[in-house]
Formats: sequence, structure tokens, C-alpha cells
Amino acid sequence: MNVRTTFRCARCDAVLTGALLRVPMPRPGYQPHHEVGFRPVLMTHGTYAVDANGTYVLAPGDVSGTRLVPERCADGCVGIEAEDGVNLVCASCGADIGGRTDACHAWQETRLPPELVRAEDEPTDEEPWENPDEAFGRAPVDDAGELDWLWLGRLGVCATEVLVRSEGRPVHFAGGGALVIRDFLRGMLAGTGHADAMRALGPGERPAIVCDLGGPGRTPVVVEGARSLTVVPGPPDGVAGDEVAAHPRVWAYLAREHDRPPRGAGRWWDEEAPRRISPAEASSHGRHWRCHDLPRHLAGRPETERPWLRALLAEIDAAWRDRFS
Repeated sequence: MNVRTTFRCARCDAVLTGALLRVPMPRPGYQPHHEVGFRPVLMTHGTYAVDANGTYVLAPGDVSGTRLVPERCADGCVGIEAEDGVNLVCASCGADIGGRTDACHAWQETRLPPELVRAEDEPTDEEPWENPDEAFGRAPVDDAGELDWLWLGRLGVCATEVLVRSEGRPVHFAGGGALVIRDFLRGMLAGTGHADAMRALGPGERPAIVCDLGGPGRTPVVVEGARSLTVVPGPPDGVAGDEVAAHPRVWAYLAREHDRPPRGAGRWWDEEAPRRISPAEASSHGRHWRCHDLPRHLAGRPETERPWLRALLAEIDAAWRDRFS
């Protein structure tokens, strides 16, 4: 059973949103590549999530009946941020409501602290729309046909889990869409001695660890005597052992789309082949992930106390600093 929630002003009870469906908090990269331009919206229209501090996170377009206070917007090179977490007030009574972020270094979002709003819940059998079998939205592109930062952030979460599960040993990737994870990791580990430990599986090789895609319709490669890391669709915290979760849309592209030949080549009436993510693009985004997102993603996890990972994170940090020295 899920809930739909309408948010109201805690002071005057003015309606601030429609009925929104609660979904798990996304775990993409927190900070996209720093460049001039607007960043993507974090939450899907019509949904909201609750972060670790209990704050409600919404798509800015789902919030109405508020007024932006420019004097309470922190300075930024592009866009706005909430100074002290609040730059929105209720249009009816002027009470503080929450914060709107739209800057070049962060996902677009509106945050409503629970002490400033009233959440009016109603139960529903409806579930968030997630159909990895749908072609639209499966490839790693946004509505403008560019690489989708949210998709790449979810790829980063999966790739980081592969690295953590490797326990510092070399990983061989079986091929196909699994090589996208390999390329992302090689970018993330560039400049360290561990980058070359992420390799494609060659014929007749007997590695210690093999990573491949499992899940519906997939039989992962198994090498006798080797440990298998199997990437399956699911929530990040929903698997254990030697299974590694990938967001369903990330998994669907890696498992079903990445190596599929163009459909109806030469026939103008057939659907075009999906956008492919190249090795250079995956590696480049891996580099951005390591400097902005990797420390945040691993923060507080007990694995970071293991000597091999602590040493690797120090190498990554040194490689990043050397790039600008």
C-alpha cells in the first residue's frame, strides 16, 4: 500500500501541491558536471520522496501557491539556491515554506521541511510508474536527446557497488553492456593503480572475479573457480551477497539495448536505433563521479574502514588533486 500526499502550509493550511505519490528517494549523483546551464529535475512529476533528514523533496513544478524571496537566495554563478534552506514563502500568509534550488552544481528540486508544512496522506494502491520494458526512457538520454545525468548517476551507484564488492581485487567484465560499467569504473579510478584492474574478460582467461548482467532473460557468464558479481535490476538496498543492484532503467539499457543492432536499417518508417553511450563518455562521467559523488555515496559506510578501500580513496583524491596542481 502506498500513499498520495497533499502538502499544505502549516500556518494557514493553504494548499501547496496536488496529491503526489510517494516514491523512494533517488540515489543519483548528487552533483552533476559543473558547466553553464540548467541541471535536470531530480524528482519525476507527480511524485515526492523523503530524505534522510525527513525533509520532503519535490519537483519544483509540482509546487504552487508560493512566492520566491530573492533576498534569501544564496549567490551562485548560475541559478538560485536557498540560503539557510528557505527561500520560498506561502503566497497566502507569508510563512516560510521551504527552499527552491536551481543552480549549475545541483539537481533542480524543492525541499519542504516537515515543520513548515502539513502532509495530508491518503492511501492508494497505485505504484510509481516504472516499466523497464518500455522503449521510451530506457536509453541513457533525456528529453532533449542528450546524455541523461540522472541515468548516469544511477549507473555510478551501480558501478560503485561493483567496486566495493570486489574487495580490491581485479574484476573482469564479461562483455556487452557490462563493459559500460567497466568503462565508468576505469574513469573513476583513472590515475590510480587500480584502473587497469577493471578489464574485459578474454577467451580462456581464469580470473578471480567475473562481472556480468543477470536478471530476467539473462544468463550471466560463469567461469569455473571464479567469483561471480551479477548485476540485476532492483533498488540499491534490495540485494545482497554477490548480486549488485542496478536501477531498472539502467539495467534494461545495459542488458537489452546497448548491443542491439539498429532496427530496420535503411527503412525510414522503422524506429531509429537508441542512443549508445560510448566508452569515452562512460569514462568521462566516471571521472566526474569520483570527485563529486563518490565520497558522498560512501560516507558513513563501514566498508570505508577497510584498509584497501581507505587506501584507494586516498589515491583517488591524490589523482584528482594532481590534475589541478
